[in-house]
Amino acid sequence: MRFAGTTRDQHILGLASASAFVSLIFLVQSGATQTFDLSARSMSLALNTPTTVQVWKLLTFLGSTGFLSCLLFLALAYLAAARCWAELRLALITAAGAVVLDIGAKLIIHRPRPPEVYANTMPASFSFPSGHAFYNLVFYVTMLTIMGRLNPKLSRVGVYSITLAMPVVIGASRVFLGVHYMTDVLGGYLMAIFWIQFARVIFSTLSE
Repeated sequence: MRFAGTTRDQHILGLASASAFVSLIFLVQSGATQTFDLSARSMSLALNTPTTVQVWKLLTFLGSTGFLSCLLFLALAYLAAARCWAELRLALITAAGAVVLDIGAKLIIHRPRPPEVYANTMPASFSFPSGHAFYNLVFYVTMLTIMGRLNPKLSRVGVYSITLAMPVVIGASRVFLGVHYMTDVLGGYLMAIFWIQFARVIFSTLSE
């Protein structure tokens, strides 16, 4: 049994994103992105108002691991109740691997966080890659894949819009709150693209 997304083109996308992610790591660690990151940070913070800061805080909460864990639990419960075992396995493989990959990448790359701007917003973890950007793109694309498999007639326009919009605005919230550099968020997206494709390969291999 194979999910859509394990084609040759998807494999190429996974390898390309992995290569881009590794290249970005070298650029970040060499300091080549410092000017870009500081400029993007200054511009983002300058655009903030008290109202937008509250909006960014709400979005960052909606993208938090706690909130996503609740959504994932509900999705797993639904899949189990509906006896959609293949979809359940894909969700579990993707989620479990994402946690390991995010923690491992942060510990290996060891990038310090930028200085705190707004009180009580700075996480204790390392900065690169952005977990919010990573987890949200992985979660929403995986859920889109599963929903598309369970309901092929599902309206793709609305679902794709939400799938793309949520990770983008949540990633932006991390930069506007000053808790991540722009390249942290970009790194999160690249790692997510790679992991989504690799998880599907693992799933397809185990299902054969």
